[in-house]
Amino acid sequence: METEANLDKLTLKTRRLEYQDGLFDFLLASMFLVLGGMQYLFFSKVFLSWFIEIRLANPELLLIGSIGVVALLILLLAGSRMGINALRRRLKLNYKGDVRPLHRQVGWQVQVGAAALIIIGVIVGAVLFARGSIPEDFLVRSIPALAGIATAIALTAMGISLGFKRYILAGIAGGLFSTLLFWLPLGMGEGWGWLGFGWGILLIITGSWTFHKALKERGDA
Repeated sequence: METEANLDKLTLKTRRLEYQDGLFDFLLASMFLVLGGMQYLFFSKVFLSWFIEIRLANPELLLIGSIGVVALLILLLAGSRMGINALRRRLKLNYKGDVRPLHRQVGWQVQVGAAALIIIGVIVGAVLFARGSIPEDFLVRSIPALAGIATAIALTAMGISLGFKRYILAGIAGGLFSTLLFWLPLGMGEGWGWLGFGWGILLIITGSWTFHKALKERGDA
């Protein structure tokens, strides 16, 4: 029984390695900022008109460009992870080797529940819009709002699973911020942009605080 308890503690300690210095927060924040900015541009009138013109004139170029953007995002993500591990080695921030985090840190029930929240929310919103109960702009901005709430649920669950209070607090704060998007006068692109900006700033704050704490424990701050 004692051996099993020790193994559980060791497993939890290993799972926490990827997140205990705050660098993962910066990676996640950059993803939110980049994707939020891209969504904001994509739904802008200028980009949509440009998109339509290129699709009609040269669809092959549009396909190549789309593949290039996806490839660039994958390269940036992979490069960022390599950079994080390199920084950990250099600063010796509890570095135990290039830790590969689990594909998911929360149970499948949480992931399915978060996804179901978005799908059900959109369906309910569409039905209410069809009946004239809500305006079109409310339905449009409900999509990024629901995505933000689903993110909050997943991040809070991850914080509980790993024992990190900062993720629990960030999940609550992010959920409240995402809920505000329901009532702000925003379009689709603006909604995604503010969602990415809000979550990005929130995770930069948690990452900065945790990273400073890690450096302080190491004696560099």
